[in-house]
Amino acid sequence: MNSTPLRRVIRKAPCPVCQHGDWCSVSADGALCICMRQAEGARKRSANGGYVHVLRGGGPRPVRQKVRTVRVLKPKPGRIDLVRLARHYQEAATDTALRGLADSLGVSVESLRRLRTGWDERHRAWAFPMVNAAGQVVGIRLRFPDGRKLAVTGGREGLFIPTDLTYRELLLVAEGPTDTAALLDPAPMPWDVRRAAAALGIVWNSFARIGRWMWL
Repeated sequence: MNSTPLRRVIRKAPCPVCQHGDWCSVSADGALCICMRQAEGARKRSANGGYVHVLRGGGPRPVRQKVRTVRVLKPKPGRIDLVRLARHYQEAATDTALRGLADSLGVSVESLRRLRTGWDERHRAWAFPMVNAAGQVVGIRLRFPDGRKLAVTGGREGLFIPTDLTYRELLLVAEGPTDTAALLDPAPMPWDVRRAAAALGIVWNSFARIGRWMWL
């Protein structure tokens, strides 16, 4: 047969028959291979229990070409459509669910509707859109049942401005969406008292309702 000495295969130069990098041997001139796994196509069994394969063409075994791999970065996702997402959340908020939230906050369903309150089914959280000075949705605040507050990725901070807002002599500014909802249903207070409080710049702490009221 062939008296060329055998060399063990390695991971970088695996067996040409089974493609594994151990246990098999190949002759120095690349003409023979003793594969310990693949019997199909072998000429005979070897003394060590392997299978003798005669490589086609004889001569040196062709050098295995190295394949260069490159990492392909995934393209960044396009800018999220916050307007459409806020509308989707708003449509998902049923009257029954809003009633439950309104009762827990001590506000009316109408005030939550005016803030375009929605429901994020995926994260199981309430959604409050934030707008800029032009009224465009620039972000969405998420409020979880346990009180945690997060924001939808891709947006930025904005204002919680209710729909049908009318400006008079007195403007009440709240800290967040639930405080704003409370201001949309203010506790009864005589108008002259309100004007006096506004003139003095009083900060009204309401324990009967949610949040802090600032009279400006």
